[in-house]
Amino acid sequence: MRINTNISALTANAYLSKSESNLTRALERLSSGYKINRAVDDAAGKAISEKMKRQIRGLDRSSMNAQDGISVVETAEGALGEITGIIQRMRELAVQGADDTYSDDDRGGIQSEIEQLQKEIDRIARDTEFNNKTLLDGNLQRRTYTDTEGAEISNLSNTVAAGKYEVTVDALPQKAQTTMTGALAAGTAGKMKVNGAQVEILATDTLDEVIEKVRDAADRAGIVYENGTFTSQYYGSSQRIDVTFSQSLKDAWGTTNIENVQGTDTQVTLTTTSADEEITNFKTTATVSSDGEKFKITDRGEFSLEFTIDPDVVKAGDVVVGEVTDMGTMVIQLGTNTGQTMNIIIPEVTNASMGLEKLNYRTDQGCDYAITALDEALAYVSRARTQIGAQENRLEKAVSSLDVTNENMTSAVSRLADVDMAKEMTSYTSYNVLQQAGTTMLAQANQLPERVLQLLQ
Repeated sequence: MRINTNISALTANAYLSKSESNLTRALERLSSGYKINRAVDDAAGKAISEKMKRQIRGLDRSSMNAQDGISVVETAEGALGEITGIIQRMRELAVQGADDTYSDDDRGGIQSEIEQLQKEIDRIARDTEFNNKTLLDGNLQRRTYTDTEGAEISNLSNTVAAGKYEVTVDALPQKAQTTMTGALAAGTAGKMKVNGAQVEILATDTLDEVIEKVRDAADRAGIVYENGTFTSQYYGSSQRIDVTFSQSLKDAWGTTNIENVQGTDTQVTLTTTSADEEITNFKTTATVSSDGEKFKITDRGEFSLEFTIDPDVVKAGDVVVGEVTDMGTMVIQLGTNTGQTMNIIIPEVTNASMGLEKLNYRTDQGCDYAITALDEALAYVSRARTQIGAQENRLEKAVSSLDVTNENMTSAVSRLADVDMAKEMTSYTSYNVLQQAGTTMLAQANQLPERVLQLLQ
């Protein structure tokens, strides 16, 4: 028997320390609810669970991002619904004005309402915002550039691949222009029409009054009259000049009727083969349609690329290289990692983009032409709404997918990191009993050296 070293006490104390440590961990797990509280509990499990928790938080935020994206496209779609209603009203007015039972003065009232409606279209495009980001003025379209001053890419479809596209301007657009034979004079009564806008000349009118009446009629028809020359306000073959005179005016002024004088459209050649590797060649199936200073290239797969040039700056023979990029769209982060994004593209919806700025409703001919132009504008807005609707559907599916992934990943983390309370409570009870037993046995072991005293008596 030894008194300097109590092996029994040391053994009891070792087991007591072990049971105390286990009891402490069991208490920690039961109080926190986690099976892994520190790396020492499960180093690999701790690393995996932390990565999964990071992804779960990212998925939560991505789902909210997608819902914000839905709010963006819903805001844009609501504004486009109002613009559709405005264009429908404009078309109704154009149909009304095309009827010959209305006078030019009546059509003047139609023109006044149309001008206010056009202002409202541009106001909606300018003021429709989400978090101070304008949605319909072209800011959410892909960015485009040209290397030629006075030329720009004014519109493009989503199917146009990023790259550089080259065209050669063969001929500039021209305004419709003609000079009447003879000359205006006073002293003769009669009637004349400028693109359907009628003017009555009285025998008592002075020459200045005759000139003013002709100029006023031309202005109502969207034509500029100056010193016997009629010129359309805009470029293109859609602009025409028709001037008719009553027989009395023909005889007195020495003039004849002017019939169907038209302007011309921009003529271009597409680059379909190029030695420059940076140029994205147009396919041989691409076609070009021009309207004044605008020309549009279309091809299979809904390819559409529209240029606009300034005839006062661009020259015939100029080579225009337009660059299309993937920048400029609203990027929605739909995942937890880099590159897991979706681009929201909302086309520009203004009078200029829809070709409504050139319309004239003061004559029956102008209203008749406006009907076709407004039909095209309605189709343009419908395409924009379809595109936005498709993006909204995708975002809704993204929200569902992200939520399901989040749910499954949360379940996986729970199985890995959360404690089984029933099982851990069983362990806690066992460790608690061992702790009490160990304490008792240590007390007993500490009393063993006292037996040595019996040998010393």
